[in-house]
Amino acid sequence: MKIRISTLSYDGLPLEFTLDLEPLNIRVNEGDSGGIVFLEAPTVNIVARATEGGASVLGSVTAICQQPCSTCSESVRHTMNVPIQWTLLPRSESVAQSESFDDVGVITYSGDHADLEDALQEALILNLSPFWHPKRDDEEKCLLCDKQCGLSWKAEGEDTTSIKALLAKAAEKKKTR
Repeated sequence: MKIRISTLSYDGLPLEFTLDLEPLNIRVNEGDSGGIVFLEAPTVNIVARATEGGASVLGSVTAICQQPCSTCSESVRHTMNVPIQWTLLPRSESVAQSESFDDVGVITYSGDHADLEDALQEALILNLSPFWHPKRDDEEKCLLCDKQCGLSWKAEGEDTTSIKALLAKAAEKKKTR
């Protein structure tokens, strides 16, 4: 998705569109993604505003993906909502083409257009976690699949809130082996 910087107003231009699904999944699976796949084209809701010397982009990107739970390794479908807050700046003549300008939240562009596609894909990918697991209820049941995913090592009335209690329990188990 390219935006033309010179046509932006200070009031802002609201934009709502979807990212292409296939290039996103190809990019996620370049390395070992651990079985993560995006199921639907992510929806982008942003407002692009002109600023002094560039532009700003505020909003979010929402996607539905499927990935293994880090506790039970079952593949679980879930929704991601990633906030977007970027500053768009023209690429400086002093920065050579071979040099990279990496600053969190700053996207550089050449000419009058800024391409946001790669940055939006990166925002989604960087918010994935290989240690992700769905939220659980008080009984350690998964709120998405209703399976018993949590480890149940707490006995009735037992203190498991302190490190001391957990270490004592681990030492006791080691003695009984």
